[in-house]
Amino acid sequence: MLPREQERRRSLIYRAGLLADTGHYDGWRDIEAALLSAGREDASRNLASAHIQYALNRRCARAKRSLAQAAHCLVAPAIAAGTDGQTGHRL
Repeated sequence: MLPREQERRRSLIYRAGLLADTGHYDGWRDIEAALLSAGREDASRNLASAHIQYALNRRCARAKRSLAQAAHCLVAPAIAAGTDGQTGHRL
């Protein structure tokens, strides 16, 4: 593999990891689709490794759990206080 191709591959995998960490994707296939729609025609080829797919799936799951916990931390105190959590209006 040429150095430029290696750098493109590294860049794509790095970007895939960043997408996984957002918590907005269910797994590597969703990330692949997002990268393909962004014009990265090499996404399928570079995400074909079972190791990369597993790692992306784990990062997606971890990020989704973190988002769910953060949402709970924001909403639960407001509910306990009897407010809607946004405007402060009583429930």
